[in-house]
Amino acid sequence: MTLDEECRLSYYERIATLNKAHGVFLVQHTENHRIYVEKNLTVYDVRIYQYLKEYPVRNTPRLYEVIEDGDTLHIIEEYISGESLAEILKREKRLPRDTAVNYTRQLCQILQDFHNAKPAIIHRDIKPSNVIVTPDGTVKLIDMNAAKHFHDDTPEDTRLIGTTGYAAPEQYGFGVSSVQTDIYALGILLNVMLTCFAPKEHIVEGQLKPVIEKCTALEPKYRYQSVSQLSNALGGIDGSAEECPARRRAFYKYLPPGFRTGQPSHIVIAILAYVMLFTVSMTLTVNSSSPGDVWFNRLFIFIIGLAEILFSCNYLDFWDYVHISGIKNPYLRILCVIALDAVIFFALMMLMIILENTIYG
Repeated sequence: MTLDEECRLSYYERIATLNKAHGVFLVQHTENHRIYVEKNLTVYDVRIYQYLKEYPVRNTPRLYEVIEDGDTLHIIEEYISGESLAEILKREKRLPRDTAVNYTRQLCQILQDFHNAKPAIIHRDIKPSNVIVTPDGTVKLIDMNAAKHFHDDTPEDTRLIGTTGYAAPEQYGFGVSSVQTDIYALGILLNVMLTCFAPKEHIVEGQLKPVIEKCTALEPKYRYQSVSQLSNALGGIDGSAEECPARRRAFYKYLPPGFRTGQPSHIVIAILAYVMLFTVSMTLTVNSSSPGDVWFNRLFIFIIGLAEILFSCNYLDFWDYVHISGIKNPYLRILCVIALDAVIFFALMMLMIILENTIYG
């Protein structure tokens, strides 16, 4: 390390420890007072970091200092505010299909820039903890510690590195890492986002199943040959859709419960249920001398009944927002739905009483 490099590093003051074992700290520049991340690496490829410093890749941390000192590489990089995908999955258990597909396609865009480098850069450690989701829903890919350049004349990886469960077979000495190595990890990650499990434990059903199977083929030649191919395959899939004609339409999710599946028997039952709700609510007898009060009660009872149906049938995936979808035990999930149905009912009843007293005295 030169005196100039040592001087530049001295401007960054450590303010918090992010991972002491791996030498990762939160630092603040003493002059501009901005927050950065300091990394001190002992296993690294300095050429990767020098390239990324000179040619930043979108939606990855910008590198400000890349300084080698003996066997240690000191990195100062952009601090990205957001929540890791690992934290999101720990809380939500699983993600809606459209969200999981969206995140995967964003990662494909990031990796395309890596893979288009000359020679191509392979990330080799795509996993939930290395994916950050910002408050506006933008996906960021971090941690280039395992990255390497692709050389097609190398028979196998010289250093085995990666994360168990996400690392492709070639990362264990069965070949050389290539762009298909990152595609393998993307397939694992997509399945984990949808099911909480690796594909070998439980693979998602529906349109996404063959996509994930192709991503995670044991031999790289049977996987997608580029992330753009994978992104195009995902682009032809409505991530939240089920396997039926009505759900392939863009507006399927806005249809009322009973009509979204497109099955005639479900539609008939739904029509009967809505007609019964309308008939019961509109013929409700209310002990009031005011016609307006009577119709107010009838309309509000109809709204309450409709709200109960919409919530019970998970309209617009509302269960995801109250963390019911991630409950694996079906009996516990049903109990939670019943409990929240009761809360909605009594809350709306109280609102009806308050509004009635306010309007009609």
